Amino acid sequence: MNIIDRETFAAMEAARRAETPPAVKKYSTLKIIRALGSEWPVYREQLESGGYADQFFAANYLAGDDPVFVSFLANVPDSVKAKLAECEWSAE
Repeated sequence: MNIIDRETFAAMEAARRAETPPAVKKYSTLKIIRALGSEWPVYREQLESGGYADQFFAANYLAGDDPVFVSFLANVPDSVKAKLAECEWSAE
């Protein structure tokens, strides 16, 4: 006995998948340091003065929706944003 027929289940599953929010981008902390190169000390000092250095170094990656990272991105030049775009983390 089926409680829900296949067509109804398929429609419900399609609706559930359509509601799934997009994946949050993740950024590799090591790639960020490497990408910033000689500019890194300036940003490291900002992390230290803001009290976020320990969090940065403890993280393997930064989530694109993290409030601190979002705030950081809002205040960096486009040239830095372009470098950070190359630092997207992937588990693959």
